[in-house]
Amino acid sequence: MNYLGFDTETHLIAADQPAPRLVCSSFAWEGENGERADALCLRDNTVENFRYWAEQTDYTFVLHNAAFDMTVMVVNYPELLPLILDLYKSRRIVDTQLNERLHYLARNSYQFETLKFSMAHCYERHMGVDISGTKTGDDIWRLRYNELDGVPLAEWPADPITYAKDDAWHTLEIWNAQQYKFGDHLEDLFYQVEADFFLRIMTVVGFQTDPEAHAALTQRVRDNINAAMPTLLGKGLYVANKKKMEEGHDFPYTKKKAIFEKLIIEAAAKADMEPPRNEPTEKMLAEGKEEGSISCGKEAVSLLMPYCDILKTYNAISADLTNQTKYLKPLDVVRMHAQFNVLVATGRTSSYKPNAQNFPREEGYRECLVADPGHLLLAIDYDFIELVSLAYATKELLGLPVEELGLYQTINQGKDPHLVTALEILKADGVTDYQTYEDILAAHEAEVELVDKTRQMAKAPNFGYPGGMGAPTFIEFARGYGMFLTLEEAEKLKAAWMSAFPEMAKYFEYVGDMESDADGFTVHQLSTDRVRAGAPFCAACNSFFQGLTADGAKRGIIETGRMCYGDEAFAGCSQKLFIHDEIIFQIPDYEDADKRQEVVDAFEGAMVSGMQAVMPGMKVGVGSTLTRIWMKKAKSRYDSMGRLDVYEG
Repeated sequence: MNYLGFDTETHLIAADQPAPRLVCSSFAWEGENGERADALCLRDNTVENFRYWAEQTDYTFVLHNAAFDMTVMVVNYPELLPLILDLYKSRRIVDTQLNERLHYLARNSYQFETLKFSMAHCYERHMGVDISGTKTGDDIWRLRYNELDGVPLAEWPADPITYAKDDAWHTLEIWNAQQYKFGDHLEDLFYQVEADFFLRIMTVVGFQTDPEAHAALTQRVRDNINAAMPTLLGKGLYVANKKKMEEGHDFPYTKKKAIFEKLIIEAAAKADMEPPRNEPTEKMLAEGKEEGSISCGKEAVSLLMPYCDILKTYNAISADLTNQTKYLKPLDVVRMHAQFNVLVATGRTSSYKPNAQNFPREEGYRECLVADPGHLLLAIDYDFIELVSLAYATKELLGLPVEELGLYQTINQGKDPHLVTALEILKADGVTDYQTYEDILAAHEAEVELVDKTRQMAKAPNFGYPGGMGAPTFIEFARGYGMFLTLEEAEKLKAAWMSAFPEMAKYFEYVGDMESDADGFTVHQLSTDRVRAGAPFCAACNSFFQGLTADGAKRGIIETGRMCYGDEAFAGCSQKLFIHDEIIFQIPDYEDADKRQEVVDAFEGAMVSGMQAVMPGMKVGVGSTLTRIWMKKAKSRYDSMGRLDVYEG
């Protein structure tokens, strides 16, 4: 296989234009004798040259941040979309940035999370040459190509021509150096690269906002804050900030750390406990201080607010204070263009500007996002999928007979794992009304309050304890489920969970016995060749099933993305957001309910098959809702023919 370096130069990226207008493209390849060969093409002749190289089937395109350049090509030349989809499907697009990240993840998680992976950083690591001078500064050509848009190439200065050609060539040099240093690229690279492309299309397509819903939410948040501020100001927790007031800040106040710490100490004294503290910093330890500073974080506030009315008042608005910056401002746009990082250490994705994968739980935030006119939002999420992947991991790793794998049996027999754990919790509490799964299932279907409350409680150990955490850490985790536990209660829940799925003791033993060094454990991901080195114990426990879920979900993204953008049967459909175990699609508001159901069935099937590709033999379920606005409370609704119908709220 031969390799072709490829890069684009564009107008500046803007918040509302994540795939800006192309100015030129550059190609680089090795000549017959290994010499450097390259070409720069202006906007008008880029398509012709791109098609030429795509037809050379013995060449693979090499890019650094391929998703950006390829979405630029699609937006500027929609007619190239089928060709680009085929390049991805035939594995003829690779990404030096993602390749670098995968290989450093396999060496050390800490390096993966702290190293920088820009082209300049990768080039210096491999070639020993610092090219950052051409990429930083106020007057560099990288930020000025818009000045050359429409200018004949003969009239271009030499520097922007050299810069564009060098970018393509540097990418090719990095790729060659990576092959030499790391060996063959990983199979997982192709899945990461293609999933990254579809995630970037989500960013480019964006999500329409509802200005009226945003205005109502903004007013509600400000009213909440304004109602609390007289109390917080009166007690000195906040003071007016004159500079912020003059600049017109929405929240022109400064929090007084000393007052906050004093409130924490006083509340802890009332609770007859030591005040919570942060871990001491290296500087503190060097100075002989064994205790860290007083913790003023949300966990400390949640723990102590029953003993301090001021902390309770602060807690009531702390989410509003955070959310007005993280979400209200980013949603004050015509379309939200959330961005994604396709690979974090666990194998999962992340999101930013704003974090669309962690929208506030409070009603009103999701509801600011709506379908485009004439369309509906189809949300499909996997059923307790990390428990499914955990069940698969225990089967593959432990070598036990399936009869001894409680979670595996639970999943593949179609049982609800939360009810299975709830049954053990009730037994531990001395409740004798439910002895079998059938007993508790019947009570759940009859909406027995005790059973439903216990099932909700069971979600915390089911999702928390598989990560290897101890009871003290679980106490903090459980607060996210609205549970405030004592150490005894946390340990009791763990015992009930282990009783439900006794193979988990052997799972933790397996992880503890894995290959390790001073930096942590090395996780060889099931079903792929991805490796995570230097993982602490809990991270290693999580990685097996979280990484597996992420791999399956990315395959679901790929399969449904190919359908949305490469199959006429799904014309008008698009992917809007990806949220770990859920994809939100936009589909036409079909007049024909049968056609709508066909589309729903096809997307559900593709997501299931994508997940089963990495955990064959597992029973994978999904649930779907249809709405006109994105809402947390949406439920599946069906018409008289059993077809998914629109939930109107």
